[in-house]
Amino acid sequence: MSPEELAQREVVVIDIANDQVAANDYKVAEDPTKFHSEKTGRGPLGGTWRKDTEPIMCCYKLVKCEFKWFGLQGTVESRIMKVSKSHDTGLCKVQL
Repeated sequence: MSPEELAQREVVVIDIANDQVAANDYKVAEDPTKFHSEKTGRGPLGGTWRKDTEPIMCCYKLVKCEFKWFGLQGTVESRIMKVSKSHDTGLCKVQL
């Protein structure tokens, strides 16, 4: 990333157990507060999991979106960024 892009970036801290999930996206099998992995012994995550759990995996994702179409740019870019924030199902897929 260029220095200009670094200055414009937005860093979002994600809490997979406490962040809200839209009702139409919610699946009990993908809920970190209910899921327990028999394979790894991890889960379910409690409300203070970030303080109580060790080790914690850290993941970084860079999403860059440019949609250059007058009148639609802001709407399309914001929808793409909203979809790109899907993050909470990874823990629940460790059994695969």
